[in-house]
Amino acid sequence: MPAFLIKAALRLDIPDRLGDSAMTGAELAAATQTHRPSLTRTLRALAAIDVLSEVEPDRFRLTPRGQLLRPGVPGSLWRHAQIMLDQTMWRAWPELEHSVRTGKRAFDEVVGTDYFSHTGYDEDPANRSGLWDLIHQIMIEDTRSAAEAVLRSYDFARFSTVVDVAGGSGTLVAAVLAAHPAQRGIVFDRPEGIENTPGALARAGVADRCEVRTGDFLVDVPEGGDLYLIKSAIFNLHEDGDVRTLLRNVRRVVPDHGRLLVIEEILPARVGAPTPAATYLDDVNTMVNLGGRLRTEDEHRALLADAGFTTVAITALPEGRHVYHSVLEAAPRAAASTASTMPT
Repeated sequence: MPAFLIKAALRLDIPDRLGDSAMTGAELAAATQTHRPSLTRTLRALAAIDVLSEVEPDRFRLTPRGQLLRPGVPGSLWRHAQIMLDQTMWRAWPELEHSVRTGKRAFDEVVGTDYFSHTGYDEDPANRSGLWDLIHQIMIEDTRSAAEAVLRSYDFARFSTVVDVAGGSGTLVAAVLAAHPAQRGIVFDRPEGIENTPGALARAGVADRCEVRTGDFLVDVPEGGDLYLIKSAIFNLHEDGDVRTLLRNVRRVVPDHGRLLVIEEILPARVGAPTPAATYLDDVNTMVNLGGRLRTEDEHRALLADAGFTTVAITALPEGRHVYHSVLEAAPRAAASTASTMPT
């Protein structure tokens, strides 16, 4: 029920209409062209769940939590909420039991196809819904935030060519190249993943130093790099066998002096701080809808070892846009004795 209250508030643009001010139920009803008594009851329910505050009888203001539902404010959850409250995302949740019993996506059982096919990800961009624009922007913002943190935490200077596997828009490698003018880069992804990459690289001023290549990382990855990046791709792979295939493909092309950086959300060995509840909800949501999974530190270490890597260091990054990323630095096993470039 709270989720549907928030969904109604967003559809009526209540957070954006309120902004930093306070308004009466009558004022909001006039602005939203809604039934005043029904809206007032809804506003009070929103106040009860700490989205609004009733500062005086029938006068409402956004709480700090509610402010995050406005677009464009620092730390905004507006895009996240639009996606998570969209029917395509929550319609399979009532069948969570199916996923728990079978290990398979409930979405496929409910809808008859997978989430990405249903929402048009593989179709011509002109035929996609506005939902994909939101998803695309969230991925860019999430990667930009992670890139800033990684650049502060890792020494990229000794590498000459950076390959971003499943690099999408190129946001991560663009940030690395912008900070290191002598380096070159390669963004590698499926054709639909790199539709907007050339423009993004040009806007970042690094297009002349970065190639864009298409392919399937479960088949092969490009040669020529001495630093390989994988961000949020392992999370999207449910089967450990697929993760091993990806990592082994990287191992075949990374030189002995090279490195692999895996940037992912990592589950702790047991539930507790500082990992927020949202991380566990993300994990279950991907079980229900998308088919991926989060993994623990030990699981990541084991998968890297199976692929011929040794985990040199694991560094937790500062909280980004509501996501706790960690960086796993891995070296080809023959070079594992080389000192880490992660801070100690």
